[in-house]
Amino acid sequence: MSTSSEYHNATKYDPETIGNMPEVDWSAQPRPFKEFHSKTRVELRPHLLLARDEEDDRPILQQPDPTSPDYELSRLATLLLHINGVTAQQPTHDEPVFFRSAPSAGALYPTEIYVALRQVNNVEDGIYNFQVKDHTLAPVLEGDYWRDLQAHTNEPLSLGTAKIVILLSAVFLRSSWRYHDRAYRRILLDTGHVLGNLMTFGSELGYAPTTISHFNDQAIDEMMFFNKEAESTLILAALPDDTAPVEPLGVSTAITGNLVENNIQRVHQAAMITAQESPSTRPKMPEPLVGSTAQLTFALSRRPISWEDDLGPTILLRRSTRTFTGATMTSEQLGMILGFGYRGIKADKSGQFLDPARIATYLSVHRVEGLDAGLYRYDPCNSRVLLLRRGYFAREDCEIGLGQELMRDASVIVYHLADIDDAVTSTGERAYRYLNLDAGHIGQRINLAALKLDLGVSGIGGYFDDQVNELFHRPLTEGVIYATCIGQPQPQG
Repeated sequence: MSTSSEYHNATKYDPETIGNMPEVDWSAQPRPFKEFHSKTRVELRPHLLLARDEEDDRPILQQPDPTSPDYELSRLATLLLHINGVTAQQPTHDEPVFFRSAPSAGALYPTEIYVALRQVNNVEDGIYNFQVKDHTLAPVLEGDYWRDLQAHTNEPLSLGTAKIVILLSAVFLRSSWRYHDRAYRRILLDTGHVLGNLMTFGSELGYAPTTISHFNDQAIDEMMFFNKEAESTLILAALPDDTAPVEPLGVSTAITGNLVENNIQRVHQAAMITAQESPSTRPKMPEPLVGSTAQLTFALSRRPISWEDDLGPTILLRRSTRTFTGATMTSEQLGMILGFGYRGIKADKSGQFLDPARIATYLSVHRVEGLDAGLYRYDPCNSRVLLLRRGYFAREDCEIGLGQELMRDASVIVYHLADIDDAVTSTGERAYRYLNLDAGHIGQRINLAALKLDLGVSGIGGYFDDQVNELFHRPLTEGVIYATCIGQPQPQG
């Protein structure tokens, strides 16, 4: 059994043992952001490409001016806000609660954002930390680090045409403080949400975002002066302009690393790359499903979502749904949401996902007009669903979701499963990172699509794992990666 499977199995929730979880020490909660006390910060707010609608105060994206000396900085300032910036504040007796543009389990925000810059007007070359509280860049490393980045990755083309590279790291304690060993799953999913915003919204500003998943972890972490047991790099993304050619990113087979006792460190370090080798495979979309009979297969809408100017406001106004009405949604809405989840805005951009072919998507349909209540498997290649079992499984879904009424009252639950050992056999221990990042990325696209169609949506990272396998009659070799509830939201009074 792989290290990844051992970790995944060890961190499953089980009805018999979940009551033994240690109590949360709320007084020990880490802060959800870093603070660099630098006098040379780069102010980003004055450069935001945003206006407000006079009637409803919705944010409006303004188009950047390529002839302006502020062109690069204004695009970057606007992108960072949409990736995971602060979108609202709620006053408390202590420090305000900061709402962000990407969802996070328990609002713990374990993903830290760093930005490598070169040849950007009015900004010194270097690597900066995105200070989310005041929307600034704080210098971390001064100088041009492009040669170092190229030396530690296998992405010379996208790096050669980009002025900006985004580095997403995990600050482990922010999540492990509450979720203990299972936190690594949530960290990867949360980072996938951030990555989803980056890859989805980047093209709105003229970028062609390209994921960089094959890199020398140890070298990057040492360059950043990370304490590897506290923080480590998960993924990078280059931001060449949309007119620059973009090559698809391969999946690594060079997987080595030293293990330590802590389960999170063990699974993370098992997936580290310590030598640069050429990838042996490239990410691909899932293969089409073949149904046993035509009667068991139902076509979903292929109609694309017409975003017009709504993508940015949807990201900035996003909130996770807390209660559903239990009402019905349509199969057309379901098809549009799932289609956007897998294909996104630009289907021809091959660097968006890491290894989506290994994620199997299952549906528990409660109330979807045009589909019988029951269990289905989704075929993203042909936008159809294969009926596995008819029946109304809202009670079972609620039990699976630790008793959350969201799982009972949703119109449909989307479950992502994957054969972890099979993925590791093919692409190494790093596959576990890819599976979770992709599930979070797809989940965030589903999130945005549902909100665009005036539906409610909420990602679920806490569930009784083995009961999902029992529900869909799947072997326990397939691990449950993520779940998402979609339905009619309860109006907020």
